[in-house]
Amino acid sequence: MQSVLKRIAQSLKYILSRVHLLVLPLLLLGYFEYLCRGNASNTVGWIRGNILIFILNYLLVLALLLLFAAIAGRTWMAYTALSAVLVVIGFISGVKMKFLGVPLMPWDIVLSKETGSMTTYLHGILDKGLLGFTVLFIALSFGLLKFVPNFNVKFKWPEKVVFLAFAVFVGFCIYSNKPIDLKDRFHISNISYDQATNYRTNGYLVTTSINIKLVFIPVPTDYNEQNMKAIVDNVPRRTNIDPNVKPNIIVILSEAFWDPTLLPNVTFDHDPVPNLHQLMKTYSSGMMLSPQFGGGTANVEFEVLSGNSMRFTPPGSTPYIQYFNHGIDSMASILRRQGYTTTAINPYYNWFFNSKNVYKDFGFSQFISMEFFQQNIKGYNIADSEVTKNIIAQTERTPGTDFIFANTMENHFPFYPGKFKENTFKVSGNVSDSTKGILETYATGAADADLMLKNLVDHYTETKEPTIVVFFGDHKPVLGSNYGVYTDTGYFKPNDSGRLKKMYDVPVVVWNNYLPQHKDNLDISPSFLGPYVLNLAKKEGTPYMDYLYALSQKDPIIPPSFYYDGFNIKAADLIPYQLMQYDMMFGKQFLMQQVKDPIVDPSFKLGFGSMVIDSVSPAHISAGVALQQGQNGSTLTVSGQNFVQESRIYLNDKMMATKLTADGKLTTEVPMDIYKKAGSIVVEVKVKDSENIVISDSNQIVIDVK
Repeated sequence: MQSVLKRIAQSLKYILSRVHLLVLPLLLLGYFEYLCRGNASNTVGWIRGNILIFILNYLLVLALLLLFAAIAGRTWMAYTALSAVLVVIGFISGVKMKFLGVPLMPWDIVLSKETGSMTTYLHGILDKGLLGFTVLFIALSFGLLKFVPNFNVKFKWPEKVVFLAFAVFVGFCIYSNKPIDLKDRFHISNISYDQATNYRTNGYLVTTSINIKLVFIPVPTDYNEQNMKAIVDNVPRRTNIDPNVKPNIIVILSEAFWDPTLLPNVTFDHDPVPNLHQLMKTYSSGMMLSPQFGGGTANVEFEVLSGNSMRFTPPGSTPYIQYFNHGIDSMASILRRQGYTTTAINPYYNWFFNSKNVYKDFGFSQFISMEFFQQNIKGYNIADSEVTKNIIAQTERTPGTDFIFANTMENHFPFYPGKFKENTFKVSGNVSDSTKGILETYATGAADADLMLKNLVDHYTETKEPTIVVFFGDHKPVLGSNYGVYTDTGYFKPNDSGRLKKMYDVPVVVWNNYLPQHKDNLDISPSFLGPYVLNLAKKEGTPYMDYLYALSQKDPIIPPSFYYDGFNIKAADLIPYQLMQYDMMFGKQFLMQQVKDPIVDPSFKLGFGSMVIDSVSPAHISAGVALQQGQNGSTLTVSGQNFVQESRIYLNDKMMATKLTADGKLTTEVPMDIYKKAGSIVVEVKVKDSENIVISDSNQIVIDVK
């Protein structure tokens, strides 16, 4: 009995001597997440509201600590080394989040050609909170290392093996989801479209584990300069180039746009898309096999603009998020080199799907995001009519020829009744009331998209400026849960051999106002749409674009690989395509060696142009008179250029309630406290996004207060 008690006591003593291994990750994870988030209350709120997610992040830190302990042999060495690594990562990520609205992500380090530029974020970011928590963390860590004897325990080989096994097991499960899908067990959902929210919700380490598997793209066996040159030399170059005619090229990606009249067993009281139907009778049009269903707009954009294909990227990847940190040639850069003004127009946040950086890397000269729109909301988003106004205004604003790529958002999911103030359609048929309600809502939004198409065609028909308008849906809409509307109407059927096209086909129409009447029956992949338009406009392409045009004449659709036989595609025939895409996205860009101009426009700008304050009224203020005006102070009017609805006047760096007048001026009421405290007032205009990042600012004007 005495020997049993002795063994129990020894076991208890051993366990207590190792408890610190379970406690240390809590301290380190707490400080690490604080660095990433830059705010203690946000960190505590995340922990309290996401216990399961916090536990999984804790397991990752524990696994890392045990891995370091297995290597170093002592706790203090493992903890010090791991702390140094995580503190540096957390600090840089927090700074990047603060100034750029996105965290430090794996591809920033692994893929970036300019990793050193990260140091430019590290100026002027220290504050009392950061210093205080850093001192506290260092003090606690030093105290533990100095005064707790167990920190100097030397681990024996059996323990090291156990530590290593645990670390490898946890890491492998989180990375590969095998043999246990820990992310699923802990209710982790990948928010791929918004990495800032992804990191804030799932924690830095778990989100990085999700993202890191998409970073490493193996180098193709045949990828080298010699082979790339051979491919380029064998590309049949187009010769139908006409430098005398430079049409506007306007490409519109209409959110979730589709023809709902293709659904069987339902009838609409009038045609939701009459203009689409009319144009498709006489102009080049047809169906485009989208790589997405119900979402993933950015992946469709990626194909249309660059000619690259999602078929050659890792499953589940979003290139806009993972792979854009350098220039990638696109329709925008190709046409900019030919004298076009290239503009991206998107009625959503500039940071969504990394758009601000992507459009710059694609070679656009300008990006007009939601923050620069009139906030004309229909349903839940900016109305399609507002996008139309901006497209027309942009072509009128620029003196030369335009390439415009525009998105819409009005008809974004969801489509449940009540989304619009009034549904303008009635649906009949032997289907459920739920199906009818969803279709009536969807048709209302689709009709506005169709009206947008009509308004653009009418406008450019009237102006007679040579113009090509390309209009397409990015993916089919999500109509009810579990494909409810599609199955209820009988559009999707069990064991349907045509399910691929039924699920992914979306309409595309290409209109123009200057070419001889001609109609191509299109049935293509999005990656071939750009080469098709360049050929139609008789604009010069690159070897890559000319290769894609030639390939599209033979294989107009690139489906998922397991459909190759059904489309009479030989995998070997696509090897040049894969190599050229790799070269442009991940390789040394041998394809661009003969191009003198850079892909990225160094003068890239957000919005309509620089906001400029020309004058402020009153230009001088008497504090005594101002104080007599009463509690609200006096009205300040700012006159200038390129002000928008979201512009805000800042007085001594304090944001003021601001109104945009009909004549484009900004006004605000100057509060009493500014008169009382300031000998002068610095007036500036800024536009901030939803992440509180300044995306446009003006010059400063100083008003003397006497």
